[in-house]
Amino acid sequence: MKKPILLTAALLILTTWVGQAAGAASAPSVEELFTALKNANPGLTDYQSDIHIDLHVNYLVAIPLDLHGKYYYKRPDHYKLVLEHAPQFVQKYPQIFGWNLPKLEDFNSRIVGQENVDGLPCWHVFLTPRHEMGDLQGQELWIDRQAAVFPRQIVHYRDAGQILIEVKYTTKDQYHLFDTMKAAFSFPKIHLTATADASYSNYLANQKLPDAFFKSGP
Repeated sequence: MKKPILLTAALLILTTWVGQAAGAASAPSVEELFTALKNANPGLTDYQSDIHIDLHVNYLVAIPLDLHGKYYYKRPDHYKLVLEHAPQFVQKYPQIFGWNLPKLEDFNSRIVGQENVDGLPCWHVFLTPRHEMGDLQGQELWIDRQAAVFPRQIVHYRDAGQILIEVKYTTKDQYHLFDTMKAAFSFPKIHLTATADASYSNYLANQKLPDAFFKSGP
């Protein structure tokens, strides 16, 4: 009587192993995922949008900021943030508020697995620097398996510092662009935390923005 039970158990284990192996074999490489991300939004060279940021900073005291302005992006890595009555440190890091794809050649990479983010099936990718990159320790990306976007990323810094960014996208003239973004900053060593809720509107695409525009001041 035991042989059928053992045979059934063995078949179940074998079926599970084969299924897992097949799933692993069907997973793309990180290089393939990043190629899809780089090729996202074909025909889009640059854009600008209105941006509203509800920022709450806790550093010794709570500092709420209601910010309005413009966000600009040009392929592959030009960013500019122009805000009215904003502290300089906010405008200093425009890449946080828009499309910012890490350079894969600077990182060791691996696919951790498959996870859902807001109902979207994603590949979970982990990156670690190949060389010294300041306080940066690693970066996680959740890449949508169907659309070439990443709705979540976490950037890890030395001393348990972390930035979590979550994005919802909208479609404008067939381009996948930011609709809303939530960011949470935590840097325990310097007792700094912050949250930012950004919304984007009035997109203008392919304005032929010159490189010099991104090097100039607000």
